[in-house]
Amino acid sequence: MQKETSLFIKNKINELRKKDSINFFTNYFLTPLDDEIFCVHNENAIIFLQPEYDFYRMYYTYTNLEFFGVLLKEIEPDMAISLEIIQKNELDKNLKNILLNRFVFDTSFIKMQLLKFKETEKYTAITNKNIQYAEKSDAEIIYKELHKAFYQYSSHLPDLNKIMNYIYEKQIVVKRDANNKIDAFIIYIISGKQCNLDQIINISKRKNIVSNLINDFYVDIANKNIINIYLWVDSINNTHAKSVYEHYGYKPTELYNHIFITKGLKSKRENKMYYISKLFS
Repeated sequence: MQKETSLFIKNKINELRKKDSINFFTNYFLTPLDDEIFCVHNENAIIFLQPEYDFYRMYYTYTNLEFFGVLLKEIEPDMAISLEIIQKNELDKNLKNILLNRFVFDTSFIKMQLLKFKETEKYTAITNKNIQYAEKSDAEIIYKELHKAFYQYSSHLPDLNKIMNYIYEKQIVVKRDANNKIDAFIIYIISGKQCNLDQIINISKRKNIVSNLINDFYVDIANKNIINIYLWVDSINNTHAKSVYEHYGYKPTELYNHIFITKGLKSKRENKMYYISKLFS
C-alpha cells in the first residue's frame, strides 16, 4: 500500500463511475478523508483506509469484483480494519466470499423507522413536559459512558467536540438522580423534519427510566416539529433492543449495515479493558 491524496482517490472513484456506471459498486459516500491516506488501486478498483482512533475504516469502489479481490490480497489480516457495507437485504454471496478471505463477519445493523410518530398511540399518551438536557459539564461522562457501552469499531461514536455541539443544540436529553448526576441519556441528530435516535444509555440501570426518558425525547422532538424518527440496531447481537423498539412502534426497513473486521481488530475488540485503557490513557 502507498499513500495517496484525497483528491487522487475522489478522481479515481469518478473515473470508475464514468467507465462503467452499471457495474459500479462502492461503500464510500462522501465521508471526510485525511489529506493523505493509504491506498491501493488498479484499472477496475480502489481500496483506501481512513484512520480513526486506533484502527482504520476501509472504503472501496470497483467495477469488476475479480479486480477488487486482487486488491484485497494486499490487506494484512493483522491490521486493525473495520469495513461497513450499507445496502438493502443480504450481501451478494460472491462479494461476501471474497471478503472472508481477509475479514471475519462481525454483525449486521438494521435501520428501523417510526413514521409520523405524532399519530402513534405511544405519543398520544405522553404528558411529561419537564425536559432535562445535558450541560457542558456532562460532556466527558457522556463520552466515557458511550465508549464503555459500545465500540467505536462498529459504532460511529461522537468525539467530545461533537458532544459539545449536541449539548449546545439541545440534542441530548437526560434523566438525573437526586444528586443531579446523569442516570440515563439519549443522543439524537436532527436532519430536516426527521431525526436519528443515535444512542440510548441507562447508566444507573434503574427500572422504568428508559421508558420515561423516551417519553421526554418524544415530547422534545414534537416541540421541534420532527415528523419521522429512524435508528440503527444490531440485528444479531442486540435482538432485545430491536424488540423494545418494535414495542414503541418502530418498523424494520430493508436497509442493513453489514460489518466485517480483520482478525487484528477482532483481538482488540475482545479485550474491553485494552480498549478502555487506550481510550482514556
